[in-house]
Amino acid sequence: MHERLARDPGMHVYHYGAYEKTAITELMGVYATREDQVDDLLRREVLVNLHTVVRQGLRAGVPSYSLKEVEALAGFARRADMRTGTDAVLAYERYMDTRDGALLDGIAAYNQEDCRATLALRDWLVAHRPDGTPWAQAVAAEAHDDVGAGEREALRQALVADSEPGTPRWLAGELLEYHRREARPAWWWFFQRRDHMTVEELVDDAESIGRLAPSGRPRADKRSTLHTLTFPAQQHKLGPGDEPVDPATRKKAGEIVELDDVAGTLVLRRGPSLKDVPLPGAIIPGGPIATKEQRSALMRLAASVRAGDGRYPALRDILGRTPPRVRRRAPGGVVQTVDIGEQRRLAESLDDSYLFVQGPPGTGKTWTGARLITHLMRLGRRVGVTATSDPKSR
Repeated sequence: MHERLARDPGMHVYHYGAYEKTAITELMGVYATREDQVDDLLRREVLVNLHTVVRQGLRAGVPSYSLKEVEALAGFARRADMRTGTDAVLAYERYMDTRDGALLDGIAAYNQEDCRATLALRDWLVAHRPDGTPWAQAVAAEAHDDVGAGEREALRQALVADSEPGTPRWLAGELLEYHRREARPAWWWFFQRRDHMTVEELVDDAESIGRLAPSGRPRADKRSTLHTLTFPAQQHKLGPGDEPVDPATRKKAGEIVELDDVAGTLVLRRGPSLKDVPLPGAIIPGGPIATKEQRSALMRLAASVRAGDGRYPALRDILGRTPPRVRRRAPGGVVQTVDIGEQRRLAESLDDSYLFVQGPPGTGKTWTGARLITHLMRLGRRVGVTATSDPKSR
């Protein structure tokens, strides 16, 4: 795709349904490959889902808006023996047992007809496009500033180039891209909600709130204004303290100060800069949590592993799957115990090493961790506490 995109920056790739886009992003995540290329395709909106165009652009007297139903609008007739995706999957299962090449040929013919049907439908949609409707514009490639990306990549290459996968050096190198890799899907969903989803689709979205409507008079709150909004019952992941984005304006909608899912109401605090901006009809979560400090910490760890200076012995032990080192105990000795007194003694006797508190939900991990933390603090130890979620949501 990128070879063609270099020749034609306005190119688009048409597909029908979400599968192709989902498959590309999942393969990128599983194999940690071609991340920048996939990111570029999504940022530039190269992929065009014709299923969305059909659903939002026309009404047809068909049982469903699947490609097999709507391709008849374009007069497309299939000739391959294989007719459905299920047939193709079953044929491949038979091929895995028999290695009969004819089965692969049949699958290829089915896939080719799917591509030709998509092209025919695309051409039909263009031919029946209402006069005066604006064309979608190709989005130019953007240079996104990722502070330290060059230095981080150089350090990663120095660690992984000659290292066996799974070794401490290799893991330290691959961890450098962890936060960037994890943030990508969150950014993709943010732009999908902000730029492409309708208010009704945001009602069905599990993280946003759609169909907001003002209720009652706004109230003054110092220099800000409090607005009460109602919404129908729906799933979402917003709460007090969040500063959601209004997809209509592409800006922050204010701060949620109250939210009642049972009553279907929320109170939004809006500052003077939003005085003349219309109230949102929907709100969506912002982008992923900033991870600048975490990325810097992983850079320090990776640099230490490369230098072999032993600065972070506990983290090096974890990367190397080395058993915890406890003073006055034989290396590799048993440390599993549910006795809180013994757990306290283990924690205070760690020799620049680590312990994991593990167990299924409801078995007391938080309870145990809290008591180990307070015990160490009473001994004068310094304890740092961190979490992967936004502090405001805890």
